[in-house]
Parts: sequence; C-alpha cells; structure tokens
Amino acid sequence: MVLAARLQHKPLQDWARLELEGYPIDTPLPAYRVLRGRNKGQFHSELITGILEIPINLLPEALRPRYRQHEFRDSAAECAHLIAGLGPDAQLQIPWPIELALKYGSKLIAEGQCISAWMEVSPAELAAVADQIKTKVLAFALEIEAADPRAGEVGGVEGLTLAPERVAQIFQTNITGTVQNLA
Repeated sequence: MVLAARLQHKPLQDWARLELEGYPIDTPLPAYRVLRGRNKGQFHSELITGILEIPINLLPEALRPRYRQHEFRDSAAECAHLIAGLGPDAQLQIPWPIELALKYGSKLIAEGQCISAWMEVSPAELAAVADQIKTKVLAFALEIEAADPRAGEVGGVEGLTLAPERVAQIFQTNITGTVQNLA
C-alpha cells in the first residue's frame, strides 16, 4: 500500500486494498483465489452409515460450477487465520444448504439418506493463496526496484525516473498477469 501510494498507481492500490479487506461478491477474483473442492456427505442407511464422497454429476448442471470450486473472497488476514487454525490432517469445510444435501446427496445411496453435505478444500490450497499474494507483492517490488532503485526510499518519489507507463507494465506482469509464480 505504501509503495502504491508513493508511485501513485491506483490499480496496485485497489489490488492491495482488495487483498487486505476481501473481495466483494460483484468483483472478479484473481485465478489464485479459486480453490478446488471435493464434496462429501454424512450418509445413513440400513447398510451404510458414514462419510462418502459425492460425485458432482448428482447435481444439476447449473449447480455444478458452484460446488466444483470455492471462491475465496475473504481477506488475506482471514486466510492466514484459517491456515493457522487447521491441523495437518484437517480440511476446510464449506457446508451445503441442507435442502441440497437431502435432495441431491441422497441420490447416491438407494434407500439411504444424506443428512449433511459439505465441500472440502485442502489447507495446502489455502496456503497457496497466501503464498501467491506474498509472491506477487515481492515480485512487483523487486521489479520496481530494479527499474529504479530509489522507488522504495523513505524520501518519497521525487526525482524518480520511473514512468507511470512502466509501473503499469510491471503491475500487469506481476500482479494480474497470467503467469503464476511459486515460492
């Protein structure tokens, strides 16, 4: 946020604010914030009682995208808090509405009932969101510094030779580009 303010680069300011505060429902998400999910349910029948995976094809076509992946819109701080609270074998669970579990989940077992269902997201995927945010910020800052080593100085941006067009190009490459970095 400080660097974005010093460079007076609104797209970076907006991106940093969204990462810090979370993404509203009407704001498109970066690809790294869309997490894969696995659907599971608690089943009860005369023969089986327990947790089973629910195939996505049990849902109507219109609902499948919503239950195939989870859009993580919460803040970076919430992401870090969730990661810290999950144990090594834990899964993040996003509950299904009970009416979906009863109507569609129950189709999995003849003469059985799905009494609850949820989507599980791996803690590793959540950790990847946090890593992507950090990596994008670091890559952007390093490339800005390489373009003009004085960009991060406390004195401000007076005398910088970095053109706003160059800042925009670096931002597009590192923050919203299609290449994903791994750390």
